[in-house]
Amino acid sequence: MKRIILDSSAFFHGILTSFSDFEEDIFITTPDVAEEIKSSLPREKFNFLIRSGKLKIKEAEGKYIEKVRSKINEAGFSTALSKADIGVLALAYEVKDKEEEYFIASNDFAIQNIASLLGLKFKAFSGEKIKKAVAFAFICSGCRKEYKHYREICDICGAKIKRKVIKPKP
Repeated sequence: MKRIILDSSAFFHGILTSFSDFEEDIFITTPDVAEEIKSSLPREKFNFLIRSGKLKIKEAEGKYIEKVRSKINEAGFSTALSKADIGVLALAYEVKDKEEEYFIASNDFAIQNIASLLGLKFKAFSGEKIKKAVAFAFICSGCRKEYKHYREICDICGAKIKRKVIKPKP
C-alpha cells in the first residue's frame, strides 16, 4: 500500500479521475492544501475522498518542515512555494523517513524541483515534469553582489536584482 501525498493540483487538474488505479493506496494531504480547495468540482472530489476514508489529513512534524525550509532557502526558492507546498514536501519527507512506500502527486514544477533536491519521489499526472532540478542565486545587475534570498533592489548600489540558475548543492 502506497501513501500518495497530494498537493492542490491533484484536485484542480484532474489526476483523481480514476480511483480504480489507487484502490489499495491511501491519499494524504495537509490542512493547508484542504484550505486551498474552494471551487466546487475540486471540493467535491476532496469531500468524496474524505467521506470514503481514502483521504487522510495530516500535518507534518516540525522537524521535517524545518528541513524542507532549509533546502528551499538553500536552493533560492523562498518566494516560489506556499505554506501548503512546504507542508506537502515535509509530509513526504516524514513518510520517507518512516520507510513507507510513497510518492508526491503534483504538477507543480517548484514542488517537483525541491522534491528532487530532497531525494523525494514524485509523479506528475499531466505528463509534464521537470527535466532536472535547479537552484537559484540572486545577483545584483550593477555591482554583482550575491544575495541568498530574493530582493528587488541591491542594498549597496540600488540596481535591480536578477535571478540566475545555478547547479544545486547535493
